[in-house]
This record gives sequence, C-alpha cells and structure tokens, in this order.
Amino acid sequence: MVNDVNGESAIVYLNEGNQLKDAGFYDQALECYGKALAIDPENAEIHNQQAEVYCLQGKAEEAIACCQKALTIQPNYAVAYKTLGNAFLVGGKLEEARESYAKAVEIQPDYAAALANLGSIYAQEQNWQQAIFYYQKAIAIQPNFAGFYRNLARVFSQIGKPEEATECGYLALMLEPDKATAAEFLSLGNTLLAQGKQERAVICYRRAIKQNSKFSEAYYSLGEALAAVGEWDEAIAFYAKLIEVDGDSHQVYLSWGDALAQQGKLDEAVNCYQKAEEALTSDSTAIDRDLKLASFLKSEFNPDLSKAQEEVGNLFQGQSRFREALFYYRRAFQLNPDTTNVQHGLWVALSHTQKWDEAVVWYRQAIEIRPEISWLHHHLGLALMGLQNWEEAATSFRRATELTPQSFWSQQLLGQSLEKKGCGEEAIRAYQQAIQLQPDATNTYLSLGRLLTTQGRANDAILVYSQVLQIKPDNLESSCKLTWLLSQKNQWDEAIKCYNKACEITPKIFDLEPVRKIFQETTEYNFININGLTQNERIYIENAGLSLEYLEQISKDNQDWKVAMKAASPVYGGLPKLPAFQHRILDTGYIDSVCPRSGNTLRSNQSFLMGQDFYIIFYRFMGAEVFYLMVASNYTYKLAIYLPSREMILVFYDEECGLGSERMSPRWLIEQHVNTLKSYTLGFLNDVKSYILNNQPKPVTAALGFHNNIGHFIWNEVSGLQDIYKAGKFRKLEALAVGGYNYGLDLRHIFPEMEQENTNLLVLNVPGKLSHLGFEAGVKNNLFIFTPAYYGITEELGSRLYNNSYSQCREEILQEVGESKKHFPLLWITLRSHHRAWVSQVEGIASLIEKLSQEYCDLGVIFDGVPAEKGKMDKIIGFIPPTVKTYNALDCNIYETIVWVQAPDLFVAPYGAGSIFPSIANKTGVYHTNKEWSKAEPFCPNPRENCTLTVMIPIDAVTEEMDAVYHCHWMRNYNCDWQAIYKEVVKIIEGLKK
Repeated sequence: MVNDVNGESAIVYLNEGNQLKDAGFYDQALECYGKALAIDPENAEIHNQQAEVYCLQGKAEEAIACCQKALTIQPNYAVAYKTLGNAFLVGGKLEEARESYAKAVEIQPDYAAALANLGSIYAQEQNWQQAIFYYQKAIAIQPNFAGFYRNLARVFSQIGKPEEATECGYLALMLEPDKATAAEFLSLGNTLLAQGKQERAVICYRRAIKQNSKFSEAYYSLGEALAAVGEWDEAIAFYAKLIEVDGDSHQVYLSWGDALAQQGKLDEAVNCYQKAEEALTSDSTAIDRDLKLASFLKSEFNPDLSKAQEEVGNLFQGQSRFREALFYYRRAFQLNPDTTNVQHGLWVALSHTQKWDEAVVWYRQAIEIRPEISWLHHHLGLALMGLQNWEEAATSFRRATELTPQSFWSQQLLGQSLEKKGCGEEAIRAYQQAIQLQPDATNTYLSLGRLLTTQGRANDAILVYSQVLQIKPDNLESSCKLTWLLSQKNQWDEAIKCYNKACEITPKIFDLEPVRKIFQETTEYNFININGLTQNERIYIENAGLSLEYLEQISKDNQDWKVAMKAASPVYGGLPKLPAFQHRILDTGYIDSVCPRSGNTLRSNQSFLMGQDFYIIFYRFMGAEVFYLMVASNYTYKLAIYLPSREMILVFYDEECGLGSERMSPRWLIEQHVNTLKSYTLGFLNDVKSYILNNQPKPVTAALGFHNNIGHFIWNEVSGLQDIYKAGKFRKLEALAVGGYNYGLDLRHIFPEMEQENTNLLVLNVPGKLSHLGFEAGVKNNLFIFTPAYYGITEELGSRLYNNSYSQCREEILQEVGESKKHFPLLWITLRSHHRAWVSQVEGIASLIEKLSQEYCDLGVIFDGVPAEKGKMDKIIGFIPPTVKTYNALDCNIYETIVWVQAPDLFVAPYGAGSIFPSIANKTGVYHTNKEWSKAEPFCPNPRENCTLTVMIPIDAVTEEMDAVYHCHWMRNYNCDWQAIYKEVVKIIEGLKK
C-alpha cells in the first residue's frame, strides 16, 4: 500500500496523463500512466486509463491486458468492464464486447455509456429493437449527451422512421449546437417543417442565421416557417431582410405577397406579386430560357393568357415547387374556372401547401359552374376534412357518391367523415358499401373493425378481422385485435389458435413492443373523464348501458382519499393511511367493485401489474361484461375503468391527483398502459389463460420495487408496509413480490415482523428491470397483487430505516461519519446531471463552498449523488480551498447513504428523487430546481411526520436553459444564482447556531 504522499504523486501523473490523452498525445500519456503505476501499481483507475489510450491507438491486445489487470485489482469496477468491451470491439470480438458491456451494466445499472455501447453492438447486428431499447435506456439516465441521440437517429433512419430520426437529430444538435454547420441546421429545419413541426424548424433556422448572417436560404425558410405558424409580421420582416441580403427573388416576393395578403394588405400584396413576375422573367436560372416564360406571361405574345398561366403552373408543379405553381394556377383559375386541368393542378398545389380554406373557396366556385362533376365534390370534401369540418365534408362525399355510385374512395371517405362526426351507424353502412365496391380493401375492413368495436359490436368486429386475415393472412393489426377480442370474450382456444397462426406467419409478433405499437397506432379510445362530463358524453354513457350512479360508487374511495389528505398536515397534505379498498384486499383476499351496468357487487382476485416509470395495476372483473379497474400504484387511487367491448376508458382522476405532465399527459399515460396490457396479454397468452381459469386461491401479494424511482419506492411503497404493520395485518400478507428497483434494501430486515407473523410468507424476487417482468411474475405464479402505497415517512419508519442501515454499514464508513460530525457547519450537497439539472453546478457549488469557507473556518462538505457524478465532484474539489474538509458519499450503497445523511447540519440539493434521504433524516436545507417546480413558501419535500421545513431559492434567481429538454417542464434544465443559495444557507446556519 502506498503512503499518502506517493498516492498524491500518482494522482498528479494520472491527471497529467488524462490531459495528454484528451489532447491526442497518446505516447506521452502512456509515459505518465507508467510513472503513476510505478508509484501505485494497484490503482485500477490508472490501468483503465492505459487501456483507453491503447484502444485509441488500435492496440486491442494491450488494452485487454490492462483492463484485466484493473479487474484483478477491483473486480466490480464497471468502468473497466466498459473499457474492456471497447478493447474487444477494437479487436473485432463482438460477442466478448457485448458480454463486457453487459457486465458493466450488471454492476452499475445506470451506466449510460455501457448501455449505449450495447445499443451500438445490436445496431451493428441490425437487431434494431434491442439497439433502440439500450439507446433509450442510456438517454433516460443521461439525457444531455448528444452522441446517444445521434446513434439512435441512425437506427431510426435505418428502419424507416424518419420522424423519430429527426427528433433525435434535433435533440443532438440542440445539445451541441457549436458542432453543427449552418447548412446542417437548415437541412434539419427543412425536415422538421415538412413534418409539421414549425416551432422547432424556426429554432433551427435561427441557429443557421446566427452562424451565417448572409445565409439567404435560411432567411427564406425562416420566413416560410413563421408564415406556417401565423407569425406574419415577423415573416414579412425576414422576407424584407432576405431581399436586402440576396437581391430580387421571385420566390421571396411570392411568399412576401402571401403574407401581406393574409394580413389584408392587398395593395402591398399585389405589388409583391408584380415584383415576383418581374424577377421571374429576368432570372435566367429560375427556369430554362428555352421555355420562353416571358412570352407565356405577356398576352400580346400569347392571347390565351389562362393557358399560359396554366403551363407555367405545370412547370413549377413538375419541379415540386408548389408555392410558385399555386400563384399561377390561381391566376389561370380566375381567368377560366371551368378548365379541368387547372382545377386538378390547383388541387395538387393547394393540398401540398395545405391551404384548405382557399381550396374550399375555389372548389365551391367551380361547383357553382359544374355541379354535376363528382370529383369536384370529392375534392371539396377533402379540403373540408383538412379543416376538420366533418359535417360538411360528409355532405360533399355523399353528393360525390350520388353522382358516381361506383366511386370507392368517395364512399370510403364518407365513412371516415361520418365516423369523425359521431354518426357511428351511418359510418358503418358507408364502410360496408365501400367494401362491396372493393372487396379486397383491407384498410377499409380495418376501419370498419375499429368502429364496430367502439360502437359495442365486438362480435361483428371479430367477423371483420377474420375476413381481413382471409384476404391478407399476415396482417398484424387484425391478428392482434382478433386475438385480444376473443380473449376478452373468454374464447381462449380460438384466441390462442389465432395468435399461434399469426406467429407462424409473422415471427416478429413474438416481440412485445411491436405488438404494443400496433395497438397504440391503430386504436382510438372513447376516453371520458367522469369528473367533467359534457351533455353528449352523458348521453353516450347512458346509450352504452352504463350507470353514472354505479360509476360514482366505484370511485368513492378516491373521495375518501382526498378528504384524508386534506385533513392531515396543512404543510404538505399529511400522512393518510392506506385507502380503504387496499385494507379490504388484505382482509378478504379480493378487490371489490360494482358492475357499471347492473350495479351488482363483484369481487376479483385477478390482477395485472403494468408499467415502470408510472405503473398501474389492472384488476379484471367479470360482470355483465369484462371490465378492468385501473389503480394508480404510486398514490393508490382508482384511476379509471376500461371496457374492452367498446374500447372505452372512463377516468376518475382529477387535477388533485397530480397525474401526468408535459412529458406524459394523463390521456397518453392511461392509453399507453391499456395498450401495454393488450400486448402483454398476447405475449403471455397461455399463461394469462391459465391464470384466469385457475380456481385455486391466489396469494395476496404486496408488489414493491417495480417503479424506477427511489423516492416513490421509499415514501410510497416501503411506507405502505409500515402502515400494514401498524394495522396489525402482516399475518394476512401471503406473499411479497420484489422487483429490480428495490435499490438494495432487504425489506425482511427492515420489517422482521412479516415473517414472524406469517411463517409461510412467500418471497418472490423478480430479477431484472424490464417492464414486463412484474406482469409475467404475477400470471406465472398465480399471484393476486396490490401495491401497499402509503403517503409519507413516519417517525417509526425513519428509525427502522436508520437502524437497519446502521447495522449493515461498513465500519470504515461509520468512522468517517463520526469524524465528519466534528465540523460545523457540515453541509450535504447532492449533485445531479441528468434531466432537470443545474447546468453550471460545478462552478456554482464551488463558488458557494468557497464563500462559505470564508465565513465558517470549520466548514465540512459531504457530496451525495450517483457514482457517475464523481467527475463533477473532483472538479469542484479542485476549485475550492484545500482547508475545506470534503467527504465522498457518491460511491455508497443505500444503507450507507441513509447513515451518512444523519450527519450533516443542512443540505443543498436539486429537487427530485434525491430529496428522499434528507427527508428520512428530517434535515433542513435549500432546494434548487427549474421554475415549474419551484415553490414560494417553506415546505416538506416528501410527506414526513413531524417534518422539518425546507426552502427553495427565489424563483427570480432561476433561468431556464434552451437545451434539448426545454420543451418539457418535467425535465427542463436550468441555471441559478449561487449567491441566492448562499443567502438562504447562511440564514439556516445562523438559526442552527442560536
């Protein structure tokens, strides 16, 4: 073992080597690492850095040897396993690289770089779904790393998903704008504009202009994008600027004229159109001079001026320059509205530019002249659909079918319009008529099947989907929906036969994610919020045979939950007990409900655990028909009921439940979970059949650790076990299912009474963190699952967590914690670099500590956070005075963190899951976060008995960052004034001194 002085010298050489490596001086870097190892040969980090350099030099064998040496010294060194994977990759050993990356992730599940490298290996093998899975996991952990998005964009491009590829490309460029050229920003902006994402296109165009103030194409595109979102004044300003930059341009004058016309400035618009014509006739590069464009436009050379305008429009249309084509078709149509070719050309130009209002005007004018032409009514209907004027669209398509009864497309679109209008039975008849005209039109069958289902005619939908499979046996939508409907009618043998046949024809149906996406992309739910019904929704519910009175009875527990929340602490919603229906689950072994049709009292012990980020338990009931009660696990309120017979979701939540965010709206979140239920049911169809038909008692099972958030795990789920213990009901708990997000806590140690009161307790550990594992464990082990979700930390639970952690804490940690308490003030600082992060936290925290050290000479600092934050901690320590004693709690497990957090006097932390640790210890401190999450008054971050209040820095000290996650308030990064934190910290310290 080296002494401290030599150890410090080795670190000096290590740091110098790292700087040389980053600068590209690899041989010199290796010399420094060699000197460091001569001093400290058992330093795994130095061996790993050596390996990284050898990888950069393409020396695979040397890199592998260094990694193996590092792992001999430190067997659980995740970074070395990642580097070993890189080395194998350099040597062309793909399978060994995969195993190394997987080992790194096994040791450190949140190791984003290793996850991304796994994604890259799968991408090389063209295993796209696995590549996407690992890239997305890496992004979820480290969303501010542009390289992950770039890699994911390439995969999406390979599998023909341009919108997803563009989204990832956009996020990558926003994270590293300095690495993109003006041309790249322009190209991305054009793609976004074509996808209808005008606001993002505007951002890209502005970036392009910022990098090249003479970039005329960017000015023009920015004007077009601003015009597309109705920002006419600003668009006009950019068109004027572009004329200054690039001279006269017919394209710019046309767009400028359109913008002025939209504002009603017709004289100015006409002036621009005239200048466009002048510019076009003098511009030999716009269209070949041989076309003699000037002679087309001058009536003295061509007396048929309408024909001339049409021909110029055709020229532009042929080049896909629809804005210019539209200008000339308009003029031709005004001169001769009864010309079929012009009418067709005008339609193409209007539809490509999506000028639906104008299309309606022109086609109504044409219909006045020739009302007997069916395709004019058809195109008018299309324009009205573009305006979502379903009633008038249906009228137009109906007229088109009257004039041309054999027109399949008019009949098909009549069905779509009637469906959108809410005329379900009429739409069904229109689709059926379209099928008679074209019996092999599978898309029409699919539309009909979807509509029949939402109309409550599931048996008819089953027949339609069966017909599709006769025409096209490999149609995945029909296979999946037919299997689902049959299963919900308890026709299990037919469902399994259908699904097995689909698997033989299309093997990819075995994968859960493609099946979920099929349901996501092809299902439109009748989504109704019971707490805000419209008159039409009331009528719809009654026509469906459902009772509002019975629905209110189902959701009554929610009202009791809210009353209990409000009756407790005014500081933070209080500490209510488990909802009554959860205790009834423990008491009876069943969950109860009334049937929303008959009002009969029902009970069920069939449960399906769904999700991960926000998970829901579906309870299956058999009343007048099958329906599912959805319970939100985090807060344990009844969220909704889902009726498969008509794809209806009746929602009970309201704003007080706090469901959803910009990142995931309540509707999106609920529908995604229903789609996931369908895909898991199909993926484990035989198991689900056995589970539902199994009449053996199902053990009452508390499910914990399936939510990927440590805060919710402790202050919802672990605290739920505390409430069960307090109610004296551990004896009624028959099983415990613990998922991969238990963060190392052994619940049986924290609550030894579980096994003392029930010696037959079944403990099922569900390894891994894939979202389907909870569902699979439940159906394969015949479990009746509920989540014991309490809402806060009691004093007793805080003591249990601390005492259990203390008993398992390493002696060296206990000694270090004891030594740290000699300092005053002792400050706990949590570092966070994934979403909702303080962007300049290194500089800000270093300045804060330095300033505090000037006021308090015995200051001590404990750094908290995930191990990946170590680099930032080291930078901060490098900036602050060496007299400040610092402690590293980043590399600790959860037990050690719970012990460590008892030591500090106060904390400074980002608001989020990490706040759970100061709450366990009931510490005061200062939070910083983005504007959306800021609070004006002192508060308790997690519900806590006898809570100590904390404060946020003033909201005016926070500025939000225009980065890749800016559009989402849930994730938005920010900057803040460290001096505002300093002022609040000093107030707390002075109060503690008193």
